[in-house]
Amino acid sequence: MKLKIAICDDEQILCESAKESILNLKNGYEVDTYFSVYELMDSYILYDAIFLDIEMPGKNGMETAYDLRNKGYKGEIVFLTSHSEFMQEAFKVRAYRFITKPICDYDLEESLNQLENEIRENEIISIESFGKNQFVYVKDIIYIEAKKKYTVIYMCNGIIETAYSLKYWFERLSDKDFFQVHKSYIVSMYYILVIETGSIHLREIGISIPVSRRRYSDVRQKYFEYVNLHARII
Repeated sequence: MKLKIAICDDEQILCESAKESILNLKNGYEVDTYFSVYELMDSYILYDAIFLDIEMPGKNGMETAYDLRNKGYKGEIVFLTSHSEFMQEAFKVRAYRFITKPICDYDLEESLNQLENEIRENEIISIESFGKNQFVYVKDIIYIEAKKKYTVIYMCNGIIETAYSLKYWFERLSDKDFFQVHKSYIVSMYYILVIETGSIHLREIGISIPVSRRRYSDVRQKYFEYVNLHARII
């Protein structure tokens, strides 16, 4: 999963250091830095998460968090602070968590892993199935199969047939830890149990699907990278 993150702190060195650490820990993330809350508020960019320093000159991070929520921001807010006395007030703005300064990579990686898990657990997409829209949790999609002129989405609680191509679904889901393992199959990395030459075994539904010979090495590499990134939350 690739997240779009903002870091807002009046200490430029801390901002750049945190950005570098995030990009080292999570290849593919988009990270923007802001050195004042006014720049952040003027950006109008929809971020998955905002890492926000509480103690800044002028309008502080807590006041900014109130403004963000009042303007309809639904993403996660992670406070950066050297003190803990703000915790009770932070509940009022639905803060996700605190990271103490100076920031260590262990705390940062743990926060990012949990953020991914939280977003994955709650992400919903709309699927059009021959004139009818259904809303499903992305986490419930196990794999998608192409069948002639339509595709079948296999989920934990049933299946949905759609008129969209496999290419369409791969473009829509590739940044959500899905990978095309065969010309006819896209699989959620989360549900892979074992990868063997010629097949992938899936958990939850206990079946195997084919993996093409030319994609086998790429699938193994992608899954290895996925496990390394998510080892603490799988």
